[in-house]
Amino acid sequence: FPLIDKDGSVLEFTFDLPIFRFGTTFSGRAFNSAAATVPQRLEPGDAADFGPDDFGELSGLFVAIPKAQLGKLVGEIDITTPIFTPNGDGINDHLEIAFNLLQLVEPAPVALDIFDLSGRRVHRVFVEELGIGPTRHVWDGRLQDGSPILPGLYIWVLRVSADAFEERHMGTLGVAY
Repeated sequence: FPLIDKDGSVLEFTFDLPIFRFGTTFSGRAFNSAAATVPQRLEPGDAADFGPDDFGELSGLFVAIPKAQLGKLVGEIDITTPIFTPNGDGINDHLEIAFNLLQLVEPAPVALDIFDLSGRRVHRVFVEELGIGPTRHVWDGRLQDGSPILPGLYIWVLRVSADAFEERHMGTLGVAY
């Protein structure tokens, strides 16, 4: 950053980070690492009037999220491949699912189940208490008894059970050998 050494200078940052909880407040300090000075605490609000289009409410130290994410417990879900081939050849042998948990105040039960097309659960990939933030799970295509899952089309269901409500996400998964 350029050195700010006079009153009225403006230093502006834009953070581009995943948002996990609406209304999170953050703090910070600014200082010159090349000089023995006392760090200056960041304070919300405008340091200067930028003109008639200046919106003071946009100059805070809080996190806002898009309306589309309000009330959601799960952010974008990323599945490595829609067709899974757990045959040991080193290509698409593992299914990886990654997602962000949002808005949770405390850890909540999260489960990923695999169902056949008749609606019968054939495998529970995982069930565990997870807190807010990113998570990733890998499945090798083996069932509870150690046998490989049969080729076919399956439905995966990701379920988060929070205090206020339960959220479910579903998708299809092809298994081939």
